[in-house]
Amino acid sequence: MGRWLLIACGAVTVVVGVTAWYFDSVISDFRPGPLPPIATDLPYSEERVSIFNRRLQEKFPLGSPAAAIVDDLQREGFSSLNVPGTQIYLRFDRARNFLITESFIVTAQVDANGLLTELRGINALTGP
Repeated sequence: MGRWLLIACGAVTVVVGVTAWYFDSVISDFRPGPLPPIATDLPYSEERVSIFNRRLQEKFPLGSPAAAIVDDLQREGFSSLNVPGTQIYLRFDRARNFLITESFIVTAQVDANGLLTELRGINALTGP
């Protein structure tokens, strides 16, 4: 009886160890990556979006060249969607975990001279 108990305990230990290793490797693949500087250290509160918007408007005041916002935010990791006409759409996505994605979206309107006339930032979580 003692020998079988020792074998059973050893088997359970191996199964628990392999399971823990597997889940640690799966979860570590979904650890959030770094945020772009403009979205770093935002509080997880109702003020999150307003602070994000304030940062955008301080860095890119209305009337500044639209090319500057696209270049700067692409350097920070945002991707740009080509929208015809006078709109700009930039997006940064990162996995919060294996189910939820956090997105920072920047939309802007541009006048005929290529200057910003409107700027807005959005922070959203998406998942099942």
